[in-house]
Amino acid sequence: MRQSTQDAHKFRTAVPHTPGTLAAMVKETRGRLRAGHPLLITLLAAGAILGGVLGALAATRGRSRPNASGPRLQTTAVIRTNLSTTASFQGTIGFTAGRTLSDPAGGTVTALPAAGRTIGRGEPLYWVNDQPVIVFYGGTALFRTLRLPLADTRRGAAPEGPSPGVLAARQTLESARLQVTADELTLRQSELQRATTGRATLLQARAQLRTDTAALAAARRELEADQQLGCPAASPATVGSRALTGGPPSGTTGTGTSGSGARSARDTGSGSAGTQPGSTQPGATQPGATQPGATQPGATQPGATQPGGTVTTPAPVLPTVGGEQDSGETTTTALLTGEVTPGGSDTVYHFVYGTSSAFGRSTPNSDAGSGADPIQVSAQLTGLRPDTTYVYALVASNAYGSANGITESFTTATSSCAQQRQTIAGDEQAVAQDQLTVRGARASVSSTTETDREQLRADRAVVRTDIQALQQAQRDVAPPSTAQMHGLDVALVAQNLAALGYFSGATTGPDLAYTPALAAAVRRWQVAAGIDPTGALSPAQVVVLHGPARIAAVRGTVGGHATAPIVSLSGTTKVISFSGSGDLRPGQPVRVSAAGGVPVAGRITSVTPSGNRVLAQVRVSDPGLLPASGPVGITVTTQSRPDVLAVPVEALLARPSGGYALQLPGGYQLPVRVGLIAGDLAEVSGHGLRAGLRVVTAV
Repeated sequence: MRQSTQDAHKFRTAVPHTPGTLAAMVKETRGRLRAGHPLLITLLAAGAILGGVLGALAATRGRSRPNASGPRLQTTAVIRTNLSTTASFQGTIGFTAGRTLSDPAGGTVTALPAAGRTIGRGEPLYWVNDQPVIVFYGGTALFRTLRLPLADTRRGAAPEGPSPGVLAARQTLESARLQVTADELTLRQSELQRATTGRATLLQARAQLRTDTAALAAARRELEADQQLGCPAASPATVGSRALTGGPPSGTTGTGTSGSGARSARDTGSGSAGTQPGSTQPGATQPGATQPGATQPGATQPGATQPGGTVTTPAPVLPTVGGEQDSGETTTTALLTGEVTPGGSDTVYHFVYGTSSAFGRSTPNSDAGSGADPIQVSAQLTGLRPDTTYVYALVASNAYGSANGITESFTTATSSCAQQRQTIAGDEQAVAQDQLTVRGARASVSSTTETDREQLRADRAVVRTDIQALQQAQRDVAPPSTAQMHGLDVALVAQNLAALGYFSGATTGPDLAYTPALAAAVRRWQVAAGIDPTGALSPAQVVVLHGPARIAAVRGTVGGHATAPIVSLSGTTKVISFSGSGDLRPGQPVRVSAAGGVPVAGRITSVTPSGNRVLAQVRVSDPGLLPASGPVGITVTTQSRPDVLAVPVEALLARPSGGYALQLPGGYQLPVRVGLIAGDLAEVSGHGLRAGLRVVTAV
């Protein structure tokens, strides 16, 4: 963070004084000025001038002496020093940008360097076909094969022509062509499989899809037909029974539902009851019935349930119920019947029913009369669910209590529409599965064939590259001309071999040529480097760089093709990058420090605008003191003032008329100009200032 360049709050605005002087009055009224008393400004200015004059006269005549018991003045000396301000940033260490290399001559990569290593002149950068590729320094790359002219060859010069390179290129090309042949065979097999097995699977899946689609359409048509017929029953209703668990609640009310309420009539059903004359003769006693005023042996207490559904009670007589039956069930209706003996009292009855032993629903209360003989009762249930089992019981009550019948059950008929809906759901699921099978079969056949085609195209591209490499190798062994070779590439080879100690002849000049002496130097160098010693030098044997390079990253793999990227290079100079404010400029001094390291001096080398900030790069004087990578702290010198006079900021006194002054121990205020403020020191200049001058800093 940039340090503040203004510390005005530290400036004193009062004149240090001793008691009894006019300056004391000035100091005492200074606070009032800050609060805003414009009438005091003129008085204060006049008083300050008068006090300064009187003080100077008193000091000259020796009449004004400090009171020995008064406060002492704290003073400091004006110093001469170098001032500067700084700003701090966070940056990262890297290396100068380089380039990525590949070998246009082709071949197989057989060895690679380690990342982070620095490669210099004469060192192998990588290996292709077990031949090293050596680093030369220069500004122009080799663009042809350098060799001796034909006349020098006939005079006994070393044989030329890298025939091993031609053989290696031919072997690589032959392997690539064999691979293409294998790819073509694989593709034909894939196409044959697609035409037989794959296509048969696809056709079978499509046939199944058509069958299931037709079945689905037929089921939907049948559902429409059944709906027009009112969804007739597809299977008969069944009748069963089960024991009553706990019986219907005593005192069950007769409030039933008829199409409205908590559940719809379709889900819960509704019922209507009716009373029919009993089938027995007057005076006859039905099984389980109780004669008025008589008590039968083994009679139960009021509300008990008799086997067979007939309830008997002593006087006062409770009603009895029994003979529950159901008949006429359809998909949504049922007729419930039973028998009630009123027992001589006004009696009502209703049926409770539902899909569980809790019942949950009932028919409305119906009048059973007050006779002593049993009567047949019934209730019609509607709005039931198809293919659903219901339980029910008959409940009768009079003034003396209620009687509950046994629990019976029935199952409504199955609706043809319900069956058709189930069939449609199954057919829809089958159709969806068939569609997935068809898509999978189609994708499997096409993807296998397309993968083989892509592999064939890639291997054919390799063949084309290997053909170019073979052509280059054949050019290397072409019959040499009878004229000597001249040019920048000849000078580059001579200079590098001279730097490596293999050549002592001329390395520059218009007459420089590829002579037998230079060819002999090339041959000696090839032996030492592990290259076939032909005396001729091809572009595939060297890589020309501007200087030492660092292996930034290894891109290729051993066994990979050399025409693909092999290595990425970077410069060997460490560069620190950071983002800073827009006032940074090249040449500014900096200090760079890593965690736990010693700060290293450097300078900003470049500044690139980036929005409202800049991207700056720094180079340091001793890169070895910094790590190879990682975060660093950067301190930039933003302003500097060498060899200036400076005082502590607390010594500056703000003058009422503007500007600043330094107060001498005798009370005199020396006007000064304030320059750079760096930390607790302020640059000052003005008439009468000198290094060593004592000035007041505080009272």
